[in-house]
Amino acid sequence: MKEQTEWVPVKNYENYYEINKKGEVRSLHKKTYGYINEQRIDRGGYHTVRLNKPYMKSSTQYVHRLLGFAFIPNVENKPFINHIDGEKLNNSTNNLEWVTHSENILHAYHTGLLKVKAKSVHDICSGKIYLSIMEAAKALNINYGTCRNYLNGNIKTNKTCLRFAA
Repeated sequence: MKEQTEWVPVKNYENYYEINKKGEVRSLHKKTYGYINEQRIDRGGYHTVRLNKPYMKSSTQYVHRLLGFAFIPNVENKPFINHIDGEKLNNSTNNLEWVTHSENILHAYHTGLLKVKAKSVHDICSGKIYLSIMEAAKALNINYGTCRNYLNGNIKTNKTCLRFAA
């Protein structure tokens, strides 16, 4: 006996497309009824699908977001879908979760998906080198934003001896 697949309307494309838990998107248009839409991998590494409806431009949608809207409860109304294992192509519904922007960035940082490289700062007056803007700001008792603005040239002054180290 063949297993039944649950199809759910695609958010904002109800009556035009449905999606199942495998991430397959099928058309409900008269001419292409039941057709499974081709998916592509965008340059960010995510599965995407092209959707359209009458009198509107076609639109590229992320499959993991369509799955989130269809199958993952979002009781806290969080705006982003995160891949728990960090694999962008693993669109299994048990690998997806709703998150805030900061939760998404922290997850990427903790899993090594986001690498933060601090720029070292050279104080040419004293000869000291600081490993980051924050370290330089603390050592020189300067507000972090002010220190960053000195380094980026947003504050013009002859008083600063700070430069980004080469």
